Amino acid sequence: MEKSTNKGKLITKEIAEQLKLPNEYIGKHFRIRKLTPREVFRLMDMDEDNIDKLLNTKDAKGDQLISNSRLYAMAGNSIVVSCMEYIFRNLFIGVPEEEKPKQKPIELRLF
Repeated sequence: MEKSTNKGKLITKEIAEQLKLPNEYIGKHFRIRKLTPREVFRLMDMDEDNIDKLLNTKDAKGDQLISNSRLYAMAGNSIVVSCMEYIFRNLFIGVPEEEKPKQKPIELRLF
């Protein structure tokens, strides 16, 4: 396997101050990794078999039919169903007894 020569961006003192990083990070390199289409669909709470169907669609030549940019767009134009289900359940039905907190809420003071 070929070793990557891309060390990423250098953390300068200005960047460390903006990001509120400790001084030991100054002079080191960092890289940001892009999520894969599979990871994005998992974050959107999609089943693995449906993800496989999308990722493995091939044309007659055996090439990938849906590009990665289109897969990202498809995931970004959707809604996390389990999250919306929870929101609507709380809005219209109420929180089930088994999910309610067992202890009384405590009033906190800001000042």
